[in-house]
Amino acid sequence: MSLRKHKLIWGFLVLMAAGGGALWWHFRQETEPVVRDVPRIGGLDITLLAASDLHFGATIVDWTAKGKESWVDAAPVRRIMDDQMKRIAGKPYPSAIGGNVGRPGSLIITGDLTEDGLLKEWNQFAAFYGLQPGVPEPKPTSANPLPGPTDRLPVFECIGNHDRHTGYYVTQRVAERHGGDDYSIDYGDLHLVSLGMGPDDQGLVWLKRDLAATGRQRPVILYMHYPMSGPYSGGWWDGHADLKERFGNLIAGFNIIAILHGHYHIPGCYKWHGIDVYNIGSIKHGARCFGVIHVTDHTFTFASWNAQQDGWWWWHSKPINCDHVPPSKEILNTHVDRTTRIRPAIPYPTEMN
Repeated sequence: MSLRKHKLIWGFLVLMAAGGGALWWHFRQETEPVVRDVPRIGGLDITLLAASDLHFGATIVDWTAKGKESWVDAAPVRRIMDDQMKRIAGKPYPSAIGGNVGRPGSLIITGDLTEDGLLKEWNQFAAFYGLQPGVPEPKPTSANPLPGPTDRLPVFECIGNHDRHTGYYVTQRVAERHGGDDYSIDYGDLHLVSLGMGPDDQGLVWLKRDLAATGRQRPVILYMHYPMSGPYSGGWWDGHADLKERFGNLIAGFNIIAILHGHYHIPGCYKWHGIDVYNIGSIKHGARCFGVIHVTDHTFTFASWNAQQDGWWWWHSKPINCDHVPPSKEILNTHVDRTTRIRPAIPYPTEMN
């Protein structure tokens, strides 16, 4: 057989293989995933920390004694908040909750890691949290669900709009660490899902398969950068026709116990489609706070710690997994110096209503 005929045959085979692969991929994407019946195993008791909008590379708002706005170096404030995160384990919860904070399993950060998505800003973020270049963040396993008392706290971040101000450098680094914008991790029965800045069409395809594999019984926390509604939420949802409706329809029927987000720098909680949504807050504009999340077989609690006031700020606790204990929420620190313009925002700011 001539060399020309060999080349033609091999070329035909390559085209057939490529076409078959494309058809397989199309079929895989179009096939409706079957929701698995995954029973809960029980014994869930996990503590997580949550922060948002750290804006490495930016200055932050401060106020003079006369209440005038000024911009100052953010580094000291970040160090204070990080130090309090490291010391939060063992702190007593508010009396209405009872007990002490457990050792955290990880830190979730819901976007705007940097001010402008620059290489030097990402390097600041990575150095601050001890991230190794090109090394994926290890996911928890059943054998090692929690870091040791002296270990670095695992960080599971997503990107925000500021991280794309100058391109996709930060997006690429986050994808290297977690396998993409959309990824999930597990702590026993608890399933955590990152949706990046927010779910897009491709993200909805991925999410449908991820939730189908998780089943309808296990509790799920979704986290992303943009709000579901209210101030500044339109930056994501308004640009995608019917996306929010399709997202709501997709997650309906699954055990979504919370949605976490950032972007709007005033913290608080509200409901969307019957789901409790928690805005974490930011150090950039006065709300120097982070969230402490505690999930058990029966309850979900989000407690906001104000790093500037060095104490609990507000909290919300509720039953999950069909438990019938009534939910409760409380603002714990109502005496706020007006010159700092700090305010607890629970219930959520009235401009959302």
